[in-house]
Amino acid sequence: MYGQVNKLQYRTPEALRDQLLSACQDRMPSPPGSCISGSGSGAAASTAAGAGCGKLRWRRCVDLGCGTGLMGPLLLPYCDALEGVDLSAGMVDQAAKRGCYSRLAVGELVSFLEAEAAHDKANVRHLYDLLVAADVFVYIGDLAPVMTAAAAVAAPRAVLAFSTEALELAPAGKANRSLGQDVAAAAAGGAAGGAAAAAAGGAAGGAAGAAAGGAAGGAAGGAASGLQQGPVPGLSAPAGCLGLRLQVTGRYAHTREYLERTGARCGWDMLSVVQSVIRYNGGDPIWGHLCVMRRQDMGG
Repeated sequence: MYGQVNKLQYRTPEALRDQLLSACQDRMPSPPGSCISGSGSGAAASTAAGAGCGKLRWRRCVDLGCGTGLMGPLLLPYCDALEGVDLSAGMVDQAAKRGCYSRLAVGELVSFLEAEAAHDKANVRHLYDLLVAADVFVYIGDLAPVMTAAAAVAAPRAVLAFSTEALELAPAGKANRSLGQDVAAAAAGGAAGGAAAAAAGGAAGGAAGAAAGGAAGGAAGGAASGLQQGPVPGLSAPAGCLGLRLQVTGRYAHTREYLERTGARCGWDMLSVVQSVIRYNGGDPIWGHLCVMRRQDMGG
């Protein structure tokens, strides 16, 4: 596992941690010489800006899609309680071995957050003031359901930090082609095969040759692109989801505009977003958005 991560030059956890701390220090400063605690004032984070304040600190954090717990050691110094959730029981077992998490759960993110909201809605002290999703939203696509569920368990002015791949900065290489491009390539291969077969078969066998050649060419094109024949599940973005694309790698890329628009609709304001190379794939740099959002005021 470590060798594969190192081969990809994967640094999303560290980069997202740094962006989180930078955004919160820049945008939510304390008065000089004092610290603001989230426990009694409704503020999400304890923020350090003056001498003797120490550092940023959150009361309750959840690592969404925690995987093997790579974010755990990076978040723990800034959290009173750190929890994690992942769909894979095997991943959660690995995360537990790090000794960073006070609680770990196995489950799908939206279902987990909705269950937390139903359990904790009567007690704001049980809400999260920091939610982190490192290299998780690339597997979700439409982010509205998870952002809405996250807002439901977020304390006033809570922080949501996450990474995505940047659609507007995606290179033209194979690693970042959309599935739509590969389907088009397969179709083009089928048409070319059909035309060649028709020419070889002459006028009498042209129709049959075209049909056979088209099928063979389509199959060859599909095999070359790694796709099965027929509709591709998830190829079309859901209605109202302009600004995201499912790539041939099986990961989604999102535009900054989509993230800001969807976040605002689901109860989050963008505090900070930067673009950074988050990994490499086939030698191509993969650019991503490192985003930090804040829970909107409950009244608006």
